[in-house]
Amino acid sequence: MRKADIIVAVLLTALGLLVLNAAVRLGFRWGPDGPQSGFFPFWLSVILVVHGVAVVVRAIRRRTDKPFVTPEQMRSVLTVAVPAAAMVLVTQFFGLYLAAALYLAFYVRWVGKHSWVTALALALCAGPLMNKRKRARPEGGPMFVGDDEWVCPKCGLVEPAED
Repeated sequence: MRKADIIVAVLLTALGLLVLNAAVRLGFRWGPDGPQSGFFPFWLSVILVVHGVAVVVRAIRRRTDKPFVTPEQMRSVLTVAVPAAAMVLVTQFFGLYLAAALYLAFYVRWVGKHSWVTALALALCAGPLMNKRKRARPEGGPMFVGDDEWVCPKCGLVEPAED
């Protein structure tokens, strides 16, 4: 656990120093119009560096060889992380609906240990369940087609939504 603490703290400290350098280049003082562009990143990176150094010091002082994570704990974490990462990857190539259906089927079957029938039924219902809710519209009025667009059913003209 000590080695993992030191490695992570050193990486976070290095990241903090990188952001600190960029914040200084942007300007981190209070200007005539308020804080300069690097003001908030500067102070956040200072906090990150100070805490990273504190974790390194604390880890060096601690004398333990207790492992950071047991194999059983790592298996539990990977059981969640691997399917989630795979879903993100599949989403990039095949879209959210298919990725969600595959994710649910795999997760329900593998982790939940449910039957294939249950897993496939849930996967097939994922798309309709995730579909956007319909907004009410007056009879013959424009239809909602996106977060910020309406389409007129008579002429097909797409216009910005009035919210």
